[in-house]
Amino acid sequence: MNKRVAVAAMSAAVALGGAAVWIQASSPASAQMGAPAAAEAPKAAGAEKYNLDPAHTSVAFKVAHVGVSQVFGLFTEAKGAFVLDKADASKSRVDVEVKVASVFTGQPGRDKHLQGPDFFNATEFPTINFMSTKFAAGGSPNTYEVTGDLKLHGVTKKVTVTLTNPGEAEFPPGSGKHRTGLIGEFKVKRSDFGMTNMIPAAGDEVLIAFGLEGIKQ
Repeated sequence: MNKRVAVAAMSAAVALGGAAVWIQASSPASAQMGAPAAAEAPKAAGAEKYNLDPAHTSVAFKVAHVGVSQVFGLFTEAKGAFVLDKADASKSRVDVEVKVASVFTGQPGRDKHLQGPDFFNATEFPTINFMSTKFAAGGSPNTYEVTGDLKLHGVTKKVTVTLTNPGEAEFPPGSGKHRTGLIGEFKVKRSDFGMTNMIPAAGDEVLIAFGLEGIKQ
């Protein structure tokens, strides 16, 4: 046998041997002998609940003062929870309670006035509450269109707000505390909630902005 014939014969033997190995690995018998099974596709995450972290949750507001400037304030105490289902936004929800007496503008006299009967009336209406009634995916990635009941000064009104879910993180690193957040802003007229004192010196329209940071349960 010349060299060319010998090389061809060896190549054919190698090819047939490879085919035999492939057939053996593909047969039911080989699967029973421990051949690796195909990996299952990862399951989509369902609804995940997050309790608000008060230390990293902020609720702020802005209102015009005598038409020449803006006064900023915030509420330092808020609690609640939200549920996110990225596969089905309609199963998501958010529930937040803000303590009225925690209002802070940097001026103790003004804060006391805001807590009193001329404005929030913290004694009679100690909390501001928001509870979602409709959750839907937004027009941009990681956004949601949320409608809910805002209860303020004893009056409940429907409001709609666009929420953004910026991302997720474990903090502190290695702690096992997995976090995510919702941020957004919306405007209300305080006169719609029976808070009419000092309009227009103190503006009727109020911008409310917030950042809700939750820890996964």
